[in-house]
Amino acid sequence: MMKSLFTVSVIVPVYNGEKYIRRCLDSLLHQTLENIQIIVVNDASTDNTLSILNEYKKQAENKVTIITLPINKKQGGARNAGLDVAKGEYIGFVDADDFVKLDMYKKLYEKALSDNYDVVDSDYLIHDGERVIGSEVSANLTAKKDIFSNYGRLWTKIFKNHFFNKNDLGIRFPEGLFYEDNYIQFFLAAETKNMGKIPEAFYYYSYNPISTTRLSDNPRYFDRLKTADMAFEDFKKRDDYQKYKEQVDYRIYNLGVYITFLGLVSNHSKIPFNKVSEINNLNKKLNISRNKYFKNSSKKYKLFGFLILNLPYPFVCMLYVRFKLAQLYKNLK
Repeated sequence: MMKSLFTVSVIVPVYNGEKYIRRCLDSLLHQTLENIQIIVVNDASTDNTLSILNEYKKQAENKVTIITLPINKKQGGARNAGLDVAKGEYIGFVDADDFVKLDMYKKLYEKALSDNYDVVDSDYLIHDGERVIGSEVSANLTAKKDIFSNYGRLWTKIFKNHFFNKNDLGIRFPEGLFYEDNYIQFFLAAETKNMGKIPEAFYYYSYNPISTTRLSDNPRYFDRLKTADMAFEDFKKRDDYQKYKEQVDYRIYNLGVYITFLGLVSNHSKIPFNKVSEINNLNKKLNISRNKYFKNSSKKYKLFGFLILNLPYPFVCMLYVRFKLAQLYKNLK
């Protein structure tokens, strides 16, 4: 096999990122890891993003690769375009409004080489644009059932190139949808043989309370349901589906049914009853009441599952009224 041209390829999708892309790229250009490839995918930006990217290309011609998409393909499509040209031994992902510590990829890469890990994970910090406001510890995953239930964030990790190389596993993101990470995690988890972990936070995740996925009445919210349903249908086609069925179905239920159902209430000014029906269609396909992980879950989780399946419309109305009353009480205080 030909030796990779770079140690790590880092893929950065960006759409209209002129306000923050410099901070992100500065943190990548000054990485202590040698021979790093930085792939920035301009996802049909309409602001000054491309001019800024060209500046950075001039600074580091051999490190920076710029791809400009003619139409907006969302994070998944932009990441796929980056994967098509990635030449690193390992692959990393960074969102354009986030940034990383300067030794992140050196430490992750050295850990990967230490025991030939497929994947190496780390922790992350939550940033509000001015300061750190929190932190999250990624799970130290070893057993396959744990990997399926809590694969964690893609951008805290590096992955061996073979996950995405089209001559090997060729895993790709769904395009034109939000929550694309939810979809791909199942296929990455199934192919992960061993995962290393560094108990240190390298990644600064930018928390934005008015981001696209958090806006009220945003139809893109239900991309969560779409990607979960897509993952279910596509994973069923795999030869190893029966081997991982219990773990996969339970995780898809949590993402596509349970979390989506609760968010439907809190993120909408009116109940979208057509989406209640779509959620329940996925619920029925999963037949989760027979799942061993569901049976071992908390009483509250099982009660919610029973109500979502058997009384979806009365239950969603009850939750909606309760949520609105809680909001009203909060505003009156």
